[in-house]
Amino acid sequence: MTITSPVAPRAGWATLLRRPMFWAYLVLLVFGLRSFASGDLYAARATPVAAVTAVLAQCLLVVVFTVLIRRLDLFEKEPPVLLALAFLWGAFIAPAVAAPANGALLSLAGKTGGAAFAADWGAALAGPLSEEWLKGLGVVAVLVIVREHLHRSLDGLVYGAMIGLGFEALENFGYAVNAALTDVNDDFSAALGSSVSRLLFGVGAHVIFTGIAGFGLGYARTATDRSSGHRALVAAASVLTGYGLHVLWNSPLLGQLGVLGALAKYAVLVLLFTLVYRYTARREFAWFAATVREEDPEIITPPEVAALRTGRVRRQARKLARHTYGPLGAQRMRRLQDAQLALAIALENSVDHELDPAVDRARHDVRHARLALEQRGA
Repeated sequence: MTITSPVAPRAGWATLLRRPMFWAYLVLLVFGLRSFASGDLYAARATPVAAVTAVLAQCLLVVVFTVLIRRLDLFEKEPPVLLALAFLWGAFIAPAVAAPANGALLSLAGKTGGAAFAADWGAALAGPLSEEWLKGLGVVAVLVIVREHLHRSLDGLVYGAMIGLGFEALENFGYAVNAALTDVNDDFSAALGSSVSRLLFGVGAHVIFTGIAGFGLGYARTATDRSSGHRALVAAASVLTGYGLHVLWNSPLLGQLGVLGALAKYAVLVLLFTLVYRYTARREFAWFAATVREEDPEIITPPEVAALRTGRVRRQARKLARHTYGPLGAQRMRRLQDAQLALAIALENSVDHELDPAVDRARHDVRHARLALEQRGA
């Protein structure tokens, strides 16, 4: 059972079609797809083996990171179609503008600082300047388009991470194709070498950059328990942190250490993302605990609330259920946990908890799942 926001798809699409931002998104997507077709895709025709190799490598990247990103959201999975919306912005819309802007900024760096400065710091200045604001704009666009699904700051982090994933996958594809075009020997080896190096060093970097920025933008919109000034400060700090991490990653700092230097910079990226995620996860759990606090113990008990705090404690609860209730215990405990999570979402979307049929159905599902769990050995 996948817990998603209980918005009817038909009503959702009808709402989207009335939003100017959605139509602007579609226009920009067409522009991005045309830019991709006349750029990297056109170049890939000259090296089909490299293109196929790069596509397979990036499909692996996308599948693995999509699973990881979805697992970050423990209490309310975002609908796949909306995650795809974010991914496509990162994959096609942002690069369409970033590529020419990158070239112009690198040229400017060479003219103002000289060839040596451009070689050392051009990528550190041009890349973040041309890319981060475009990906951040994508977060804003997606959050405006699907604002009914924006409930807490983690939603912004998830959509930002998906935009970063799309950008990274298409950037890696372009690097692999260009590596094959400039290699006079073997297209397959060149594309594979480029893909492997991108997967080994800095994998998920754009996911981190834009995920942190997305957290801040989501926080600014949803943290209504804080002042507007506080929310604006958090949003600005998050966006600048994503930008700063990109500068750090592209910079020549620690370059003399080689692989160790790259690993040190990557550790900084992962550490900061982990800290941001832990903070958002605590806020998610606080929302869940507060939402179900008034529910009857036959629906959810305080220990069961605590057992839903993290993925690790959920697995521990399922393991204990297997030991207590037999071979099917873990599966039935998961069903109970999913029903309790679905109840929290129904409660959040309800005006009258006692008269809302959606809440009534959710409570019924919890009772049914508990009854099934307690049927030892059945």
